[in-house]
Order: sequence, then C-alpha cells, then structure tokens
Amino acid sequence: MNNRGQTPQDFVVGASILLVTIIATFTFVQGSVYQAYEDPIDGDLETASGQVATYLVEHYSVDAERNVLRYNESDGTGIYEELEADTDLRNLKAASGIDVGTDRRRTPTVNVTIVNSSAIEDGTRAPAERGRDSDHLAWGPEYRGQNGAASTTRIVRLSDPGNKCKTVCWLTVRAW
Repeated sequence: MNNRGQTPQDFVVGASILLVTIIATFTFVQGSVYQAYEDPIDGDLETASGQVATYLVEHYSVDAERNVLRYNESDGTGIYEELEADTDLRNLKAASGIDVGTDRRRTPTVNVTIVNSSAIEDGTRAPAERGRDSDHLAWGPEYRGQNGAASTTRIVRLSDPGNKCKTVCWLTVRAW
C-alpha cells in the first residue's frame, strides 16, 4: 500500500507557485532594484553647470570682496550688462569652456538665474526683478523643469542690490 498520498501533485503545485512568484518578482521589481545606484543626470551636464557657475563668480567678483558680483557697472562690465547682451549665452559658454560641441556631442543648453532672498524664503525660487521695469534676472532659454537638467547654485551678493537682494542671492546655473 502506498502511504504517500498526492505528493507528486503537491510538488508540481508548489514548484509552480514558486516559479510564478519568482517571475512576478523580477517582472515588477526589475527597474527599481538598480535604480538607487543610477545617476539620473549626465555627469557632463553637472560639470558644465559647475564650470559656468564658477566662471561667473570668478569673472564678475568685486576685488577684495568674497562672493560679491559686479552687477551694474558704468563701464558695462557687470554681470547684468554682459549677460543681457549675450542673448543665447554663446559667449558665456565659450568663455567658461563648455562650448565643446562636436558631431557626436552637443553643447549643453544653459540658463542663468539670480534668485533673491525673499523668493528663497517663500520657496518660489522665482528670478529676481531688475527694478521698476519688472525685467527678470534670468538669461538663456527658460528652464521649465526639463528632465535630466543639472543645477549648480552659488550664494552671492550683488554690488548694486537695490530691491533685488536684501541680504543674499542665489546664482543658479542649469544645464540640459
């Protein structure tokens, strides 16, 4: 007499359930297992935004003052005048060393924005306004939350802050 009962059927059902569970696990979790180790932003874009931010701080800094940028100079060498004249930021890209486009590599799109302290406190991060004419301190193509954009921020003050910066500003450079 055979005392094993339905052991072969139990084995087949158990093995089938195990296989379905393993396959379902790999199907639903395949992307998220390694996602924590992936960098969603291209390293070249991070380098580009950092280079432009560093160039702006070094090139427009007031002598003997730390992180104070020349803003509106009478000789036209302030950050506002030069970036306003460079509408597509081509000169800025070339001067900061990120204009390295080739057949296989494109030059990143760059946006430079100065955010005043009140916008930082409010959490809006809206660009500062130039003054009475409501001209925003943002140059280059408008940043609209593009995927994969790298961002570098420097804390600065402006040599002629007016109503733009009560205490400090953020100089934000985005590259995508």
